[in-house]
Amino acid sequence: MKDIGAMIIEDHKVFRREIDEMRRSRDTETAMRERTLDDLLRKLAAHHVAEERTLFPAMEELPGERFFALELIEEHRAMEILYSDLVLTGYGKEIWVPRMRPILEVHETHMAREESNLIPRLAKLFSANKLNQLAEDFEKLLQEERKKEHYTWRDCSTNAKERLR
Repeated sequence: MKDIGAMIIEDHKVFRREIDEMRRSRDTETAMRERTLDDLLRKLAAHHVAEERTLFPAMEELPGERFFALELIEEHRAMEILYSDLVLTGYGKEIWVPRMRPILEVHETHMAREESNLIPRLAKLFSANKLNQLAEDFEKLLQEERKKEHYTWRDCSTNAKERLR
C-alpha cells in the first residue's frame, strides 16, 4: 500500500536540500543558482499539481476541511508569485539570497503545516482504500508532471481556480 504522506514528506526533504544549496551560494555562482532553482521549481510545480488535483479536492469534500485545503492552495499561489519574482531578479545580484528569505518563510511554513497538521490526520480523514487511491493518483500525476519538458505554475493555479468557480 502506498503512503501519500510519506511521498509528500520525501518531496519536502528534496526541496529543503535544494533550498539549502541555494541559500549557501555566492553571488558568483550564477549557473548553480539557475540550475538548482530551475530543478526545484520543476519539482515543486509537479508536486503542487499533484496535491491540487488529488489530495486537496478530496479534502474539500469533507466537512470542515475545505477551508484548510483552500489555505494550502493559496500558499502554493504565494510561492508561485515569490519564486517567479526571484527568477526575474537575476542570479548574480547581491539581493538574490536576501530576496529568498520571505519565499523560504512561506515555503517552510507550508511544508510544516502539511507535515504537522495534515499528514498526521490523513488516516482519520480517509479510509485506507481512499488513501491508497489518493497515493496512487498522486504518484502517477507527479511522475507525469515531472516528465514535462517545461513546467508552468499555471498548471496548478488554473486547476485550483476552475474548482473554486
